[in-house]
Amino acid sequence: GMMLRERTVIFLAAINTVVIISEGLYRYFFLNADDRSLFSSALLGTLSFITAISFYYFSEKLRKSDAAALTQAEHIAHLQRTAQLILERMRTGIMVLNNQQDIELYNKAAKRLLDLPDQQNDLQHLSQLPELYEKWRSWQDGLADHTPLLSLPEHITSEIKVNFAQLEPGNSEDLLI
Repeated sequence: GMMLRERTVIFLAAINTVVIISEGLYRYFFLNADDRSLFSSALLGTLSFITAISFYYFSEKLRKSDAAALTQAEHIAHLQRTAQLILERMRTGIMVLNNQQDIELYNKAAKRLLDLPDQQNDLQHLSQLPELYEKWRSWQDGLADHTPLLSLPEHITSEIKVNFAQLEPGNSEDLLI
């Protein structure tokens, strides 16, 4: 595979160099060309060989880099699918908000616990869930009487414990509920 390709490239570069230098020798011995012509042919042949080897080296580096990037992309896609499966199979409800309180995503458990719509497009902002929005406001304001229990009228469970946290510590962009 790869060794054959490498040998072929080196062989072709060597043949090219020999042809160029042979042409210079032919001109020097049979056509009475001057020494500069012979030197030019030798230099051109050597540069041709070095260029061919350099192109091969850089193309192999690029090929290996592309293969590594593809492997990493496949691994990242696998991790993303795994994380999504874990999120969906959790019994704990998860909801992610951006800094404008737009709902980025929620899992099946959150849908079931909060009796959310089937399509996430139907629920776009935290304010569409008034009870949860009020809990977020009291958490945001740092009120001492903030209780993590959320009571929803006519719901499956009488109370739901709600916790708020920054998705990334030190980054106030996304919020995890």
